[in-house]
Amino acid sequence: MDLVKLRRDLQGPAEAYVAGHPHDELDAACERLGLPVLAREEGATKRKRFERCFAALPDDGLPAVGHVQRSGVRVDLRVILFLQVKR
Repeated sequence: MDLVKLRRDLQGPAEAYVAGHPHDELDAACERLGLPVLAREEGATKRKRFERCFAALPDDGLPAVGHVQRSGVRVDLRVILFLQVKR
């Protein structure tokens, strides 16, 4: 599995996890996922804030985001296995 595919596979579950948190808890939710926390932009939606944080994550940080499956968000088994091999 390549990193582009891994990023694409992780984005949905990570976004679903973040979506379950109110705006004022978004930074903490991103931190728990291993995403960088960026300065807030005036008027940015929660989704846009998440997209900016996820896009700023370097490829070598993707395996750390893999713990999202522990948060009750479903992640494709292939992604979980890939992440375990990368450790």
